[in-house]
Amino acid sequence: MWLWLRRNSRASRRMTRVSRGVSRVSMVTRMSIVTRMSMVTRMRIVARVSMVTRVSIVTWVSMVTRMRIVTRMSMVTRMRIVARVSMVTRVSIVTWVSMVTRMRIVARVSMVTWVSIVTWVSRVTCRVSHRTCRLLKENIR
Repeated sequence: MWLWLRRNSRASRRMTRVSRGVSRVSMVTRMSIVTRMSMVTRMRIVARVSMVTRVSIVTWVSMVTRMRIVTRMSMVTRMRIVARVSMVTRVSIVTWVSMVTRMRIVARVSMVTWVSIVTWVSRVTCRVSHRTCRLLKENIR
């Protein structure tokens, strides 16, 4: 009976309402705290992930850019060095070949000229005198 009175009394009903309200408030409070915490956690995770992603993207882009610049510079440098070396080599080879060719031509011409001059002189001299001819032949040998 006491229980019946307690359930049906105004105070009892008020207490029930208050306890329901308190449980609702605490549930709402808990939900909002959980929501806020999870939102903050999500925001922190998203911020951290996006920062890491941004840093890694920036690092990757700068690394790729650096690699491309270095590759381009080294390629250009290599090409310049190769062009310079090959040009110098070509010039020196051409110079050497032309110098050797010129020397050979000059040597041949001078040798032919010298031989022909000596032969002509010896013939002329031989005609003049046999004695001089013999001396010339001995000197040539």
